[in-house]
Amino acid sequence: MKSSPEDFRVSLTSSASPTPNAAPWNRAHATFSNPRSACGRTPRLTGDQLGDAVISEPFDVSTAPSTSSQQSLSLNPARPATAPTTGGASTAGTANTSTTPQPPTEDVGTSFLPSRQQLRQEVARLLEENEDSRIVSVQIALTFDARTVEVSALPSFLRGSLTGIASFHGESALQFSGIFTKAQVEEMVERLPDFSPGSCRVKLGVQAKGD
Repeated sequence: MKSSPEDFRVSLTSSASPTPNAAPWNRAHATFSNPRSACGRTPRLTGDQLGDAVISEPFDVSTAPSTSSQQSLSLNPARPATAPTTGGASTAGTANTSTTPQPPTEDVGTSFLPSRQQLRQEVARLLEENEDSRIVSVQIALTFDARTVEVSALPSFLRGSLTGIASFHGESALQFSGIFTKAQVEEMVERLPDFSPGSCRVKLGVQAKGD
């Protein structure tokens, strides 16, 4: 007998004729099972049965049926191979991130002028000289010379809740961004506050129109 850790098959052969009350083991097969058992059975034999047991060659484990499901689905099914993308081909669905370059912006403007009438004339001249350009910004700078005012007449964001007579002087600047027509720029000039005594300057950001 081979001293191998494999399973052994045991044939039990009865020497007596079976009786109605006898256990049907006249041709029984059992397996002494170790942790590497192929059939997974561990018989419990009595002393009489062990006396008639015949130990034969080990099982061929390589041909023994597997206890796990042979038709179980794979947990990681193979995915279809993806064809490599050539260097010249573009990937589908990739957004075109390129943007059209914008023409440079040029600033043209008046000097600080002391009267609204002078400001209107200079702004009209700038608009005429840049008639073929696009106006993309309007900057207005105001200076206020010292003057005596009723504080309650000033905007609340300047005076808060202060009231009374006070001397006021200061500067302010406004910048508008967007696309403006000639008429819109002229209307802005008409809506300026009374800055006299003081001065005002208007600066336009212009771009060349595309073809």
